[in-house]
Amino acid sequence: PEGTEHGNNPATLHHPSRWARFKNWFLKITVAEAGMLLLTLAIAISSVVYTKYAKRQWKVMREQLPELQKAADAAKSAANTAASQLELTERPWVSIKDAHVVSPLVFNSSGAHVTFEFVLRNSGPSPAIDVSLSPRLYLLPSHEDVAPAVERLCNNKIPQGQSLHGLTLFPGIDTPQRMEVMLDKEEMANSAKQHGGVIVITPIVCIAYRPTFKAEAQYYSGIQYPLWPTIWPEKMQPGSSIPINKLPLQRNGFFGEIAQ
Repeated sequence: PEGTEHGNNPATLHHPSRWARFKNWFLKITVAEAGMLLLTLAIAISSVVYTKYAKRQWKVMREQLPELQKAADAAKSAANTAASQLELTERPWVSIKDAHVVSPLVFNSSGAHVTFEFVLRNSGPSPAIDVSLSPRLYLLPSHEDVAPAVERLCNNKIPQGQSLHGLTLFPGIDTPQRMEVMLDKEEMANSAKQHGGVIVITPIVCIAYRPTFKAEAQYYSGIQYPLWPTIWPEKMQPGSSIPINKLPLQRNGFFGEIAQ
């Protein structure tokens, strides 16, 4: 054959080229297959474009993140300040408007007891709930300020969600409360030993309460009253007493009003 004479392989002359094969394959593609091919190409191209766009966006956001954090912190601080100001404006303010000793300090076999009447006043614009009044006769050790005792008494806060007395005080209404306070005999004896056979007493009172609009908040105030007259051992016998007119209860100092 002529191809053999010229050194050509006969099979090569009859083998279709790649372009011919592609044309034959392309002409056999249906409309649906062509559509799927184009759709696949479009999805691939859009995926590449979206990935590049997302990377640029992430880079921009990462660069702006410190500024966004500062803005968020500033907004949170402003919100907290506004909430604190609103709380101070709307919260109740409970204090003891007046106080009286309404019984003698009576000694018995268990120790001693006396009855107080406290007139509570809410001078704030909103009701006070879960009001707890805690008076105590503090036996003052030598050379010790009573302020820490007031603070310790007032730090016994009301557990959240628990009402100790169920007392609610509405604004501008005076509410009297009578309470008997006890002194333990052993406690008095120990105090007398520290003071050379005498007892030094100062009444302290703590008021704890909550607002109606913030369940987790709790406020309290503490008051220290003047020292009572020195009590000598002969006055501590069962049946003996100290009259009301010798038990002063004028206001001596205001410990503080603290918002939690």
